[in-house]
Amino acid sequence: MAKLTLTDAGGKKVREIECRAPKPGATEAKKPSEEEEEFDVEPQPCETKAGINRVWWDLRSERSTEIRLRTTPLYAPDVPFGPEGWRKPPAVGRLAVLALPGTYTVTLNVGEEKFTQKLTVLKDPHTAGSESDIQAQTRVQTALYDEMNAMAATTNQIESLRAQLVALGKELGTDDASKPVRKAADDLGEKLAGIEGTLLQLKLTGRGQDDCRWSPMLLQKVNYLFRQLDASADFPPTTQQTAVQEELKQRGDKAAQDFQQLVGKDLAAFNAMLREHNISNIYLKTP
Repeated sequence: MAKLTLTDAGGKKVREIECRAPKPGATEAKKPSEEEEEFDVEPQPCETKAGINRVWWDLRSERSTEIRLRTTPLYAPDVPFGPEGWRKPPAVGRLAVLALPGTYTVTLNVGEEKFTQKLTVLKDPHTAGSESDIQAQTRVQTALYDEMNAMAATTNQIESLRAQLVALGKELGTDDASKPVRKAADDLGEKLAGIEGTLLQLKLTGRGQDDCRWSPMLLQKVNYLFRQLDASADFPPTTQQTAVQEELKQRGDKAAQDFQQLVGKDLAAFNAMLREHNISNIYLKTP
């Protein structure tokens, strides 16, 4: 295996690319369709072969945290999951920040050998934006990227809890003895869905034009604003764009606080009830 690590002038890791020998029978990674965003498709795998190898860096950071939905959309229980038991969120792609002009260090690790080389990223000479304009745009995009990661982590934790509640409901049965537990599980599930629903539109199925029918939530708004900045060449964000980014962060922080309060109070009380009935607890997974 070979590993390429790109760091900026301050030593901060920007991107890490692992290259492995091609798997027997592996097929070529699919290319984006007209309906798919660039960041919604898995990048081409980096493969090592005998001789000279070429690795392509798209000048972007690592992609933001992948959101894995483990419950079906509201009112659409027929929407299938993928072979791994989860589905991608409709209308929300993964983000990656474009690297600033400057000097980067490329480190190649092959076995126990290590090689380093400097790489200079130049500003596009045809753009009218200045380097300070680019830096201003990148600051806001990086803030949005961080917000996306934080909200994606919260969403994944909520999805894990909701999926566990669904599985528990199937095991409980319909007898009167389990009625209090079923009621408590339903109440907890509704509270979790209420918080998650501020982050992600839970009615989206990915079919037709339902992303036009239902209001976008925080993750979709962060995604939209990031892409708008991405499309604005090298110009700085407007005053309105910066204000919206700050508001989205405040609302995202509020959702995270509400979730932590629910975990400390409602989830703890529900697990105490499960222990009284000799039922295994549901667990909060680490982001």
